[in-house]
This record gives sequence, C-alpha cells and structure tokens, in this order.
Amino acid sequence: MSTVHVLFGTESGNAQGLAGRAGEALEKAGVANRVVDMLDFEPESLASIEVLMVITSTYGNGDPPSNAEALHAFLMKKAPALPSLSFCVFGLGDTTYDRFAQCGKDFDAKLGGLGAK
Repeated sequence: MSTVHVLFGTESGNAQGLAGRAGEALEKAGVANRVVDMLDFEPESLASIEVLMVITSTYGNGDPPSNAEALHAFLMKKAPALPSLSFCVFGLGDTTYDRFAQCGKDFDAKLGGLGAK
C-alpha cells in the first residue's frame, strides 16, 4: 500500500493530536504514513500522492485554521484534477456555529470535485 499522508489543520491543537494518533494507529497496523502540518505541506505535491487523510478544524464561523489557509486556497482555486488520489476527511468543529465543520466539508467537496475517490 502507498504511504498515507495525514495532513492536519488546527488552531487549538485538537486536529494535530488526532493526526498524531492516526499516524500511530497506521504505524501499528504496518501502514507507512507521514503526519504533516498543512503549513509545512507543498500543495503542488498533491498530484503525486495516492492516499490522503485530512484532519482539520474550522476556525470561527466556517474558515480554515491559519495553518490550513494556503492549502485550502490552492485547492479552491488552482488544484489540478486528482483522479489517482484516494482520500478521507475528518472535520472537527463546534456545533454551536452555523457553519459547523465547514472547512472539512470544503476539503471533502473540492477533493471529490477534482476527481479524487
């Protein structure tokens, strides 16, 4: 199996903690993985990745967390088709907000719209 790239977007550290736990679980299952802060991720490298796990919070009322802004903007405006990418998204949020977990929903919809599975 391909390396699972676990990207996290966070303001408070919750998504980072979950990404670390996901990486540990994958490692325990014998699955190669890389846990990466979205701020340290080169968006252009998405085209070369086969398996992606996105774990992100939502900041305020629907915005991406600060470390996810560049990747979010790239996906929304510049990303190429990604037909060879398999992905999953875990969106975290506060249900008291109208746009609960919106950043995760954005990532999910856009990746699917770019042909990822």
